Amino acid sequence: MEICRLKSPKYYKELICSQKFKKDIDNYRKIVKDIVNGRCNKFILIVGPCSIHNYDEFIDYLDLFTKIKEKYQSKFFFMIRMYIEKSRSTGLWKGYLNDPNLDNSCNIELGIKHTRELFLEATKRKIPIATEILCPLTCKYLDDFVTWSAVGARTCENQTTRIIASDFDYPIGFKNDRKGDIQIPIDGINQSKKSHSYVSINTDGYPCVIKTKGNNNNHIILRGAIGKVNYKEEAVNATNELLLINNIKTKILIDCSHDNCMRYIDSKNCYKNQELVVDDIIRQKQNKNESICGLMIESNINEGCQPINCENKKYGISITDPCISIEETDRIINKLFNSI
Repeated sequence: MEICRLKSPKYYKELICSQKFKKDIDNYRKIVKDIVNGRCNKFILIVGPCSIHNYDEFIDYLDLFTKIKEKYQSKFFFMIRMYIEKSRSTGLWKGYLNDPNLDNSCNIELGIKHTRELFLEATKRKIPIATEILCPLTCKYLDDFVTWSAVGARTCENQTTRIIASDFDYPIGFKNDRKGDIQIPIDGINQSKKSHSYVSINTDGYPCVIKTKGNNNNHIILRGAIGKVNYKEEAVNATNELLLINNIKTKILIDCSHDNCMRYIDSKNCYKNQELVVDDIIRQKQNKNESICGLMIESNINEGCQPINCENKKYGISITDPCISIEETDRIINKLFNSI
């Protein structure tokens, strides 16, 4: 066993300070709370790469995405996908924070530093950050920058993740599990409303017991399942009915990627089907479906994906799930902007 001491969260937060942006981040969080609770009519768009894998390329994507945000922000509340940890059931690359050099050297300290630097660059551009809760400790190194987080399909039933979700002052979206079970994330949302006590680390890096306040702003994300989609009107209405039965009044967010774009049928070109999901949501919104509050879209500089271990990686292309290009992203958002 090899042990490498990691500096405390406080060290990184002081090294790459978010404190001067606290007012902006608090305001972003309030807006998202108002949207998911039905107090604001803006529509959430969470857009960006499946995962970050290259520092300079992501900075380039940030600059391109900033232009899109500026064109359409009168109607939409934009957040950028900054996914830096990947939930893996098959032992693949675990994400930029864990292995920023993509070579299994797992320089986590460098990963934390570079992640916070990228979070700072997004915040400087006034772009709210959306990420995913995975490790209950690493999120303590990042939470000061984050506006919204997801709980993924593989972790929505995990007790520790539900407890962590009760501890944050920002909304968290629970995805349905990979089999399409809706009750599991509903149970997670209700559990995260409650106060819990758990063992973690404080900002100085010392073990402590944390008592949470509970989080009343969490909501469900429909991301499809193996063998079926769940973004269509019948599935959305059924989910909304089940939410109300379980005394959950927050709205629904639709993930246009993953199994909602039929990944299990055509993994090579499935990313192009994200537009089909957007088109269906446009129809639902035009038919006055008020239960849907936003969409997630996987987008990169260039479309498609490539293997992580290829020798000559192409610029701006995902090494995890395939994504649509930034040009397609602009075109689809323009369609959405002019339709709802």
